Amino acid sequence: MNDIYLNYWNPLQNYFLPAFKLKEKIMIGAKIKKTYGRPQTPYQRLMDSIHITDEEKEKLSITKKETI
Repeated sequence: MNDIYLNYWNPLQNYFLPAFKLKEKIMIGAKIKKTYGRPQTPYQRLMDSIHITDEEKEKLSITKKETI
């Protein structure tokens, strides 16, 4: 089971399945209005991030190419 998660599910989840992330929550009376950002994969979020180096981004892109 660990092999399935490590080699199949994690790459699928991280590189190919987009997900919404919560942008903000606003209280309007007793209700909460939620606003979501556009759907992106975790890989796309990392590539857009300024918190990781270019070398790390290059390693991620190589790993993605190996996955395909």
